[in-house]
Amino acid sequence: MLLNMAWKNILAYKKRTYITIILTICMTGLMIFASSFMEGSHETMITNGVEIYPGYIQITGREYRSSPGLENLIFNTDTLKAKLSQIPGIATFGVRFESFVLYSHKNKAVGGFFTGIEPAKEQFLSRLRSSLVQGKFLEPDDTNQIYMGVELAKRLNLTLGDTLSFIGTGADYSFTADNLVVKGLFKTGLFEFDSNGAFVTKKYFDEVMVAENIASHIVVLP
Repeated sequence: MLLNMAWKNILAYKKRTYITIILTICMTGLMIFASSFMEGSHETMITNGVEIYPGYIQITGREYRSSPGLENLIFNTDTLKAKLSQIPGIATFGVRFESFVLYSHKNKAVGGFFTGIEPAKEQFLSRLRSSLVQGKFLEPDDTNQIYMGVELAKRLNLTLGDTLSFIGTGADYSFTADNLVVKGLFKTGLFEFDSNGAFVTKKYFDEVMVAENIASHIVVLP
């Protein structure tokens, strides 16, 4: 009886029925689109956040996360690299050493990250190379050449080819300083990263920071 009354009501008000059907279809389509858009955006944000620099897997010293000091670094990178090279399912991996130094150029002095990377591997582990906007990316044999964020360069009033100085602490707690030449500038779109990030080759970093066979991170690409 109720179904019969409902059917008669639907047929009696055809205009209202058509409007209801059209609105239902439109709203269902919009909900599906909105849900797909939000899910896709969420996945894109995660992918961008991981691939811009952090990497999918990071290996650090046991206490480094809670206390990122020199005493909690990885002091046996060669041993770990040998073990990682034998693990199936790993596409590549690279060693990083992140430090914090004081940069100086003319009358400007700004604190920022000073990170040693392996350029040949880093291009697969992050988007540092693809974020290049001026100059060139680092080469494995580069010495005192630096690859830095555009915002950090602005803070120091630097352009390509300019020379700046840095002062920091080596892995053995010694005082270290040198002059660097700006080789390239990058822009990832992450303001904090672009205003603090700066990179040199791990080979040069090891020499100036006394960090051979030492790292703060090993980044792994599955």
